[in-house]
Amino acid sequence: MFAMNIRIAIVDDQAQTRELLRQDLLVRVPDGASIACFDSGEAFLAAEEAQRFTAAFLDIYMDGLSGMDAAKELRKTDADCLLVFNTTS
Repeated sequence: MFAMNIRIAIVDDQAQTRELLRQDLLVRVPDGASIACFDSGEAFLAAEEAQRFTAAFLDIYMDGLSGMDAAKELRKTDADCLLVFNTTS
């Protein structure tokens, strides 16, 4: 049996939305998976440079770099990260 290092990113400029999604994911992901939260696309991309994520939940509408724009930038260096787009708009 092999260990999987599952890393999930939640990228949303609204703290309450990030926390609600984090709480929901905590009961659904396997033990040992990590969830990191970011308040901007820029912060997410900076963290992703250091260590890749398995999946990212990206808010479509954010100030600065939108989730769609962050996904475009991510795809330049990482074609494997699963992307989920969400919004409260």
